[in-house]
Amino acid sequence: MSCDKAYKVSIIIPVYNVESYLKKCIDSILLQTYTNFELILIDDGSTDQSYEICDEYSLNDKRIKVIHKINEGVSKARNLGLSISTGDYICFVDSDDWIDCDMLEYIIVNAEDFDIVQFGFRRVGHAIVDKGFTPENIMKLQIQSYFGKNMFNSVICGYAIKNEIVRNHNITFPTYIKYGEDQAFILKVLLCCENILILNKRFYNYLDRDGSAMNCSYSLPMAENHLYVIEDVCSFASINKRSLSRLHLNKFENFIQRFFWISIQCSRSFRDFISMIEKYNEWRNREGAFCYKSIKSMIFNTYIFAALYYFYVKMKH
Repeated sequence: MSCDKAYKVSIIIPVYNVESYLKKCIDSILLQTYTNFELILIDDGSTDQSYEICDEYSLNDKRIKVIHKINEGVSKARNLGLSISTGDYICFVDSDDWIDCDMLEYIIVNAEDFDIVQFGFRRVGHAIVDKGFTPENIMKLQIQSYFGKNMFNSVICGYAIKNEIVRNHNITFPTYIKYGEDQAFILKVLLCCENILILNKRFYNYLDRDGSAMNCSYSLPMAENHLYVIEDVCSFASINKRSLSRLHLNKFENFIQRFFWISIQCSRSFRDFISMIEKYNEWRNREGAFCYKSIKSMIFNTYIFAALYYFYVKMKH
């Protein structure tokens, strides 16, 4: 496959205590068949050998930038990477994952100046399971057509995003959100895009291990974070005078459903659950927090009855 385009790609990797996985991750990027990229390693205060590994690689390849900082979380690390990126497109890779050697080339060959490129990923653990929407053929869509289809990929590492979209609209990862910050980011990006390219390939290998984002334990703070994601995206849409799409409203409805489901699962008593309901009502009633009208009150009623039944069964046993 040949590539005569000069697009530069910025690959941003937040790094924190991943000495056992980091070399495989970096090697997969340095082995790319497309070589016009910069690799930005943000060491987020690692206390293992990750610090030294980053520096060692940077000494041997001028395309690698390394920043060492105090530990402040993945969102601040990614935002710092965004602020120093110089590429035409941005990709995110987690430091315990790896990518296929032809990923960048396939993206750039087909990009055609699209605002955003979406591709699939493999979730790799005890067994390999392909994930992410991957059509049989490459799909080129105007963003409004995309919003009307069920193709959304919630994994930030499954996208290549035009850097000028991010910079022109000051799109960042919300630093006060611990769970779902990547979905908030991509939902804001989509509000500012005019078109999208969906590739029929799975390039990204997501390592399914203890401690990874997909395997984190449910908790009441996690439930609350689903509401904060909605608030962050709604605030961005309001400031930038963007209309929320059906895709956004559907995701918001899903976030609220998960808020109730996790609240039920993690509440140790019905009183705990009622406390979460009160937090939900406080959030909903805040000015600007509930800036759409399409979420049905049936969600609220359904989960109240589900909670009552759940705790009734729990008390009987």
